This record gives sequence, C-alpha cells and structure tokens, in this order.
Amino acid sequence: MRKLTTISLMFASLTMAQMVPVYKTLKYPPLKALQLPKVEQFTLPNGMRVLILENHELPLASGSMLVRTGNLLEPIEKSGLGGIMGTVMRSGGTKKLSADELNTRLESMAASVETGVSDEFARVGFNCLKENLDEVLALFKDVATQPAFNQDKFDLAQTQARSSISRRNDDASSIVQREFDNLIYGKDTAYGDSTEYSTIANVKRADLVAFHERYFFPANVMMSVQGDIDTAGVKAKLTALFADWTVQRPAPPAFPPITKQKSAGVYIADKSDSEQTFFKIGQLGGKRSDKDFPTLDVMSDILGGGFSSRLFQKVRSDSGLAYSISSDWGAGYLHEGTFVIQGSTNAETTEQAIATSLKEVKRIREELVGPAELESAKQRVANSFVFNFDSPAKTLSRMMTYQYYGYPADFINQYKDSVQKVSAADILRVAKDFIKPEDFTIVAVGQTEKFAAKLKAIGEVKTLDITIPQPKAEAAKASAASLAAGKTALDKIAAAVGGKARIAAVNDYVQSLTSELNMGGNKVNVKQVNKWLKPMVFRQDSEFPFGKIVAFFDGEKGFLKTPQGEQPLVGPFAAQVRGQLQRDYFALLQSNEMAGRSVNFAKEGELEIKDGDGPVIRYFYDTTSMLPTKLLFAESGASAEMALGDFKEVGGLKLPMQLKITQNGQVSTQTVTDWKLNTGLTIAAMSSKD
Repeated sequence: MRKLTTISLMFASLTMAQMVPVYKTLKYPPLKALQLPKVEQFTLPNGMRVLILENHELPLASGSMLVRTGNLLEPIEKSGLGGIMGTVMRSGGTKKLSADELNTRLESMAASVETGVSDEFARVGFNCLKENLDEVLALFKDVATQPAFNQDKFDLAQTQARSSISRRNDDASSIVQREFDNLIYGKDTAYGDSTEYSTIANVKRADLVAFHERYFFPANVMMSVQGDIDTAGVKAKLTALFADWTVQRPAPPAFPPITKQKSAGVYIADKSDSEQTFFKIGQLGGKRSDKDFPTLDVMSDILGGGFSSRLFQKVRSDSGLAYSISSDWGAGYLHEGTFVIQGSTNAETTEQAIATSLKEVKRIREELVGPAELESAKQRVANSFVFNFDSPAKTLSRMMTYQYYGYPADFINQYKDSVQKVSAADILRVAKDFIKPEDFTIVAVGQTEKFAAKLKAIGEVKTLDITIPQPKAEAAKASAASLAAGKTALDKIAAAVGGKARIAAVNDYVQSLTSELNMGGNKVNVKQVNKWLKPMVFRQDSEFPFGKIVAFFDGEKGFLKTPQGEQPLVGPFAAQVRGQLQRDYFALLQSNEMAGRSVNFAKEGELEIKDGDGPVIRYFYDTTSMLPTKLLFAESGASAEMALGDFKEVGGLKLPMQLKITQNGQVSTQTVTDWKLNTGLTIAAMSSKD
C-alpha cells in the first residue's frame, strides 16, 4: 500500500510538472493600444483650463490644480522658499478659516485638501465623498486662492526645514543622491541642492505671499476633476465658484536651462557609521521628448532594470558584490535627467562592485544583445509603463501631465509603438552614442578608509566636503579697541565668578541636574549627569522615561548609546557636542587664554565670543554684579538662548543652578542639583560603555 501511494505521488508530481509550463516558454499576447477615455476639456471665463473625467465606480470625487511655477523659479539666495510655501499654504489656513477650523471642517467630512511645490509645478489637490463635493470645492478654492500664510505656521515650517538640513547627512544613500546630483547639475544652479541654513533664514513670510501672488492666477493654472460626477454640473459649479478669481499677471518666466558640468571623476565622502558603501555611477541623461528615449529605456532595462538584468546577474547573483544594483535612463519632461547605475556593497568590495559595473557598461556598448534578452526587456518596459493608466484617476493625471508639459495626448501609444520597434542594432547604437564612460561621475559614500586607496585603480579620487555650513550671526565690527575692551570685560566677569586662578584650577567637574524637556509638545522629565575633563572630554548620561542615553566625546570622536543600540557620535550629534563644549561655562570664562578665540566688546553688558571664523556666541552679563546672565547662539540652524540664574558658591566659584533654554519657541528648564569640582575623572572612566 505504501509503495502504491509513493508511485501515485510520483505520477502526480510528474503529471503536474508536465502541466505547469516553464516560465521561459510562456508566450504573451502583444500589448493592445491603450484606449484613452473621453475627457471633457474647456476654459473658464477667467482663463483657467479644466479637464473633467466621469468615473462612476465609487461615490468619490477628487481633483487637482497644476500651477506653472516651482522650486526652479525661486531665487537661489532663498533656496527652500518653494517648499516652505507649499507647506504653509495648507498648514496656515485661509483668510476665512484658521488652520484648526479648516482641519475640523475637512475631518468632519473625511475629506482632504493638500498642497505642495516641486521643481516644475505647484499642486493643490482634494479628495472627498461625492455628497460633499460642493463644500470641499469651496475650501479647495480658498486654500488655492486665499491662503493666510499664518506667521506661527511659517515659523514652524522654517524650523522643520532647518531640522531637515541638520539631518541630511544621517543617511548614506541620501548623501550619495545629493552629491551625485550636485556634481551633475552644479550645486549653485537651480537644479542643484543649494538649500542651506542661510538660505532658509533669508526666507520671510512676505516672500511666500509674493511668490503666491506672482504665480497663482487663472491663466497660469490647469485643473482636473474626476469621479462620480456629472460633467455639465461640475462645469457649472466651477464657472460660478471661480467667477470672482480674475487676477491677471504676466506669463511666468521659462524654466532655466541645464548647463553641463565638468564633473567626470571619482568622488568619495566619509560616513563612518555606515556598514555599506552606497555608490552612483553616471552622467547627464535626456528628455522624454527625445527620439531615442524609448530605445534608451529598453537599453537601461537590459543593463540594470530588474532581477534578470545584466548588472543584477553579474554584480549580485554571480559575484555577490552588491546588496542592490540597478540602472536607469533618467529623462525629464522639460529638462535632462541622469543616466545612473546605483547600488550598495560591503565597504571592502566597493572597488570591485564599481569596476564590475563598468565592465557591463563596456559590454553593452560593444556587443549586440540577444533576441530573447531584447524581447523580454521590450515587454517589461512597455507593460510597466501601462500601469500609469490602470485607473481613471491615474489616466486623467497622466493626460493632464502631458498637456501641462506640451506632450501629445497619445504619447503613451507613440512610446509603446516605438518600444516594440527597438532592434538589437538600435540598442548598440544608442549605447555607443549616448553612454559616455569618459564622462562618468562616480560617487561612493561609506567608510572611506576601507576603499579610498583601491578606487585609485579607477581614477583620481577626490574627497567631497559634506560639512553642513552653520549660520553666522551678525556680529559687531571688531577693532583693536573693542577687542581690548572685550578682554577687560571678560577678566572682570572671571573675577566676579571667583577669580581666574580658581577657574583655571578646575580640571574636571560632575554636574547633576534635572530637566523638563518639551518633546513633540509633551513635557518629559529627564535626569542628567554631565561630566567634563579638560580640555574637551565630555560625557552625558540621560535617564529618559523610555531608557538611558549615553553620549561620549573625546574632542575628536565618540559614541552614542541608546536603548536601540550603539553608534559612532557623528554628524549633527557630534556638532551639537562640539557646540556645547565651546559654550561650556568654564571654557567661556577662559576665552582670553584660548588660542584663536576672540572676545569682542559689542556694547555694555554684551560680548561676542568666537573661534576663528566660526559662529558667534553672544555673551550677556549683569553690569552691576558682572555675573553672566545669558547666551545667544545657533544650533542645528536655529537661534537658541540659554539663560543662567540662581548662582551658588561651590569651591569658591559662583556657579549657575538654573538654566533655561529656548529654541524654536520651545522652552526647556534645567535645575542643577549638584556641582562637584576636581573629582579626579579619567578618560578611561568617562568612556566606559557600562
């Protein structure tokens, strides 16, 4: 019986194997021409163009506006303006409703209105139930045409922008993307990433108002509505709703052209806490309107478009050199994209992964692709593009996009037909004509000490400076007299604290304190112990409700230990500790004795202390007691204030027992419970990870 069962199972397995076709033998019918739905198009009396598509599958409606503007049109010295405007346009409410009132109205209907600004357009969109269309359309119109740009929301958006800048080196993959684009397009061009603390500081609320007034006018807007709607009814609604929006402005300027940069070479950036190296290899790409765009798309798919691509098979599957690897022929609607090969690998195999990728580029430029490989790529490219049209909402969005950029309505079918006609000879031709290895920009980000020397086999290696420029506060003009006066004033402050000799005799301290921090609007009580050892060794142990955090820094390097694990103290965390050491109570009191540090007398009761060309610390003191009262400084791109009070004598020195820190409108209070001086701290004890 058991043998019979075994034979039966074997027979069933053989039968199933015969019934299930091998994937390589599967035949796919040719892709049919995409039948575009009928879209009603008209222009309102005020000049606004409108597209409407009925879709009665669900009782929903949605729509959007595209406005011909974008980040490319913002002044370079105010880089970040567009993004802030796109945020505050929605978050700041309207001239009729506050932000809270607007949110409440929309939430009560399970509806949404969202805004944003990208490089080449601004967008305002809405989603709602069919039954709420009239009310949501009215709110949508007010957000688009009458935003309030509330000052508090503007301040918050600026803070968020600065916070984003402070974290931009946290992720190696983000660094490689930014630096690659900056090299290809030029950092100080409209297409580079030139947003810095200084450019964000240049943006004022009035700039948002002016930017909106310049570009948001009917003739510069295209609008679409789709869903369970009646075309004639919506047309009547929009005509009446926007009848009073009759603003006229000159046509917007053309978007700036791209200037090809001389960026060929090998570039590296150190990210010591990244176990992987993230790399990009590439050059300037093309536009979607280029005649050879479909062929280049197929070529890129063969090279690195998926699991069956050459790069994936050779670099990852066969050689085990990469965690991920792909290529893309980037093409914009109006400007050139980038051709890029991108991947991640172990630090020690960085050069091998890049070199192997370059060999595959050489091969596709020298050898004809096989018929099966070509046919599979053509099918993948054509079929994947059709998914942009697999719903009425996507179809209308794509058709609106084509019209916005001046492309023919049937561009999708033209593209599909061109893909099907691509030959092996075409692939070889475009690979030779368009892919230029001698122009390649290669960027690798990771633990550079493990791969920098090896990359010299590929070309001269240049190190990128990814340091985030810190904002510089306005300082009073320094002169010999003001510097001398500053030195005299600081000596008087040191005398009032307890004398320069006693201050200089402090070799270490242990400061215990309790803090009430504002985290996300919630008050959190934290116990902290700060330990300092001359000249620049620092340790901080913080007890949060969610666990303990330890930060250690020896002046050059350190570590950050959290409940989630341990990591090197780098990036914004290291910058924050360096700033804290620069502002240390005893360090500031000894500024006159520090090489390279200047003390400038700004006015009675205020000094300006800085190291070389570094940021200024404004140091305030009471002109009667001569004790320090307040510090003003910049941290993570934002201004901060630390007030000192409730002085207590410890070891013959007057030390502050109360600290009040204000930043981004948030106030944190720290109460010092104990100061211990000259306790015999050692680096070994301070660097313990226990």
